[in-house]
Amino acid sequence: LQQQVDPMLEDRLRTALTPMLERLMQSLLQEARDELALTLRDVVAAAVSRELERHQGASDRSEPV
Repeated sequence: LQQQVDPMLEDRLRTALTPMLERLMQSLLQEARDELALTLRDVVAAAVSRELERHQGASDRSEPV
């Protein structure tokens, strides 16, 4: 009897859990994308800021006092 119940239970669990797991995966992927976008934005902003400071420092040194 258990040999018949196990495949049936497995099939029903798979059917019941698949939509939930798909939603969780989509949610996780969206959260990862959002975090990556924030991190990338912060890194680019910091790099641009450093580059602007470097150029400002170079132009300050080249101007006569």
